[in-house]
Amino acid sequence: HTVHLWDAASGKACHEEGGHAGGIRAIAFSPDGRTLATGSLDRTLRLWDSASGRELLQITTHRDTIKAVAFSPDGKLLASGSSDKTVRLWNLPDGKEVRTFKTHGRIGSLAFSPDGKTLAAGSQDSQVVHLWDMATGEPLPSPGAQGNGFSCLAFSPDGKTLAAGSFDSTAHLWETGTWDHPRHLEGHEGAINDLACSPDGKLL
Repeated sequence: HTVHLWDAASGKACHEEGGHAGGIRAIAFSPDGRTLATGSLDRTLRLWDSASGRELLQITTHRDTIKAVAFSPDGKLLASGSSDKTVRLWNLPDGKEVRTFKTHGRIGSLAFSPDGKTLAAGSQDSQVVHLWDMATGEPLPSPGAQGNGFSCLAFSPDGKTLAAGSFDSTAHLWETGTWDHPRHLEGHEGAINDLACSPDGKLL
C-alpha cells in the first residue's frame, strides 16, 4: 500500500507515500524525476511529488487492477494499463483523459518508444503486443509472437528494437522497422517478470 523513497547517495529514507487501499502493482518516475506515478489493486492511479511525498492527483477511472504505468519521453502524457483490458492516456499535469484503447486481454506492461511516437502494451492473456500511433491514436499492426502472455516490455535506447518478456520463460525481440520474425532468447526456467536494456543498447 506504500511507496518508500530513499536517497540513492546516502541510503537514508526520504519519505513514504501512502494512501492506496490495495497493494501497488505499477510504479514509474517521470523523465524529470519530479513526479512518481503508482497504480494499485485498489484500481486507482496516483501521482506524487517525489521531493515531498505529497499526493498531486488521484484518478479512479479504471475498473480493475492497474498493472502498468509509463510516462511519455517528454513527460506530457502518462499511460496506464489495467486488468480491465484498457490502456488509458492522461494529459499532465491536469490528469485529463486523452484517449482510451480497448484490448482483448489484461494489460500488464507498457512502453513508449524513445521518440514518443509509439506506445506498446503487452497482453497477459494472449500472444499479443498492441501498438498505437501516438500522433493519430490509431492502432498499428501487432507484431507476430509466440508466448504465453507478456509480462514486461522495453524499447532499446535507439528505438530500433522492442523486447518483451513472457510467462513461458522466453524473451522476444522485434526490429521495429519491420516487426517481422522476432528473435527468441531462452535460458530462464520461469516467467520473466522484468527486463531492461543497457544505456548503449548492447545488453538486455
